[in-house]
Amino acid sequence: MSRILPIVRLAGVSLAIAALSACQSLGNGQAFRQSADERTQTLRPGTSTREQVRNDLGDASVYRFADGREAWTYQSTAGVPKWVQFVPYLNLLPLDYASRTTELALLFDAQGVLRKVEQRPGG
Repeated sequence: MSRILPIVRLAGVSLAIAALSACQSLGNGQAFRQSADERTQTLRPGTSTREQVRNDLGDASVYRFADGREAWTYQSTAGVPKWVQFVPYLNLLPLDYASRTTELALLFDAQGVLRKVEQRPGG
């Protein structure tokens, strides 16, 4: 019994450290792993096509308009995972549980050419 208690403590401390240091990330991370300079090279309004962007950034959430235009969005959400709130003792720590979602929105014309790029930082 005396050997098991240190192992249980170690497991608990490891879980606490992992929970506190982990950030939750959802969505297509490739769009947000690039620096602003790299993104400027990848996303060139008037030049970049849907196929090029899909190859560089992967699939997005796509909204199609009746006139043939498409709006693509990539989102990344970061923050302390919500399950930490329900772990005994961890939920007593003063953690910021608010999630921050960053969104990258792209507008393509009916011919598939990128026309507008907008990024909204999470806050």
